Amino acid sequence: MTERDEQVKEAISVVANALQTAAPLADRLRVTAAQQHEDAAALDGAIDRAVRALKALQPTSGENNA
Repeated sequence: MTERDEQVKEAISVVANALQTAAPLADRLRVTAAQQHEDAAALDGAIDRAVRALKALQPTSGENNA
């Protein structure tokens, strides 16, 4: 094997090892991001319901503010 062949072999080994670490991390990040998206949607809905409830209590113009 030439020196260049050894360098290519080493580079492939480093890349393979790095990808073995990166693949599970990317999968975990995907799952976490999906959960965060669901949480954000639930939070948005809850805030919307709260705002609607408070707006329903606001007097309209011409209503008595007693």
